[in-house]
Amino acid sequence: MKRWWCLCLLVLPGWAAADVLSDYATRWPLTLATDDAGAYRVEVSAELYRATQSPALRDLDVINADGQAVPATVFAAAQPETGTASYRELRWFPLPVDARQAVDDIALEVRRNADGSVVRIETRGAGASTVAGAANARAWLIDASAVRERIVALELEWRSDASFDHRYRVEASDDLRNWQVVQSHVQLVELRNGGAKLEQRRISLDGQGRYLRLSPVAVSSGEPLPLTRIHAVIAPRLKPVAWQWQALQGQAVKEANATAHLYRLDGRFPVEQVDLLLDGNDAAEWILYSRDADDASWQRRAGPWMAFQVGQGADGNRSPSQMLGHVVRDRQWKLVSRSASAASPQLRLGYRNESLVFLAQG
Repeated sequence: MKRWWCLCLLVLPGWAAADVLSDYATRWPLTLATDDAGAYRVEVSAELYRATQSPALRDLDVINADGQAVPATVFAAAQPETGTASYRELRWFPLPVDARQAVDDIALEVRRNADGSVVRIETRGAGASTVAGAANARAWLIDASAVRERIVALELEWRSDASFDHRYRVEASDDLRNWQVVQSHVQLVELRNGGAKLEQRRISLDGQGRYLRLSPVAVSSGEPLPLTRIHAVIAPRLKPVAWQWQALQGQAVKEANATAHLYRLDGRFPVEQVDLLLDGNDAAEWILYSRDADDASWQRRAGPWMAFQVGQGADGNRSPSQMLGHVVRDRQWKLVSRSASAASPQLRLGYRNESLVFLAQG
């Protein structure tokens, strides 16, 4: 097996190429499980986060047996999926769109059950066209109100003797009044040439609503799509995130009209979530700030939010953690509350271990 080294680089004004390893503060040996994988992944541990100085982890290098740095980059932690995609048949209704109409030009009355499921669609107004039959429809309302999982695509079925090439738009709504485009251009195709067949029946979705509307991008006088069934493609379930936590004890200081609690993090951890452990029964509204150095400005990261705790241990009840929405690697953190007591709560910073991926060269 080859020997590789994952190294933490010191920030130096210069370095000697003749002795590359001497320019690094710390090194960890890596043994490759196989020699021919091409690319390898190393999980960034708490030890590595504490050793590195660069906010982007640029001082973390992989050196091969010849003393040369190889291409490497840090990837964010991915949330793994479990199982495979599942399918759920959806109820759908034809909309009265003919070759001279657009789907927004029609007036509809949609009758729904108490759970939101569509029961019937009727046109309103004198002279309104009648609802087209399923075989001749050019636009459809799709009822996805019973699906609670994330829909990633639609799978359509139609009569097997069809031959067409049409463009459609997909919109989503939660109230049947306000619509948002979730797929602006999709091509549904079934073409034949002798014994060969080309078809595209899947529509990927970039969003979701309780109701979906499939309508032609340009109303055509050609043959309509002979739709027979629609299935929702349900995304695989995600495994619970394996969160790691850094628990920090703070120091209370007085600020103008408020009490601040200062904390220091001893590494470049990719913080995405924050949690507070209060002392006994307590409740207060908090704002969280962070910065990377004493001379930097404080940046608001979360809040104001109400953190509370009632009771202790498994029988206690406490407020949920707060997501930051992005990764923060700052070393200095500050909690501010106008109503907090002098005791500093424990600040827990949650992160997911990233991966260092490198190519096997040399």
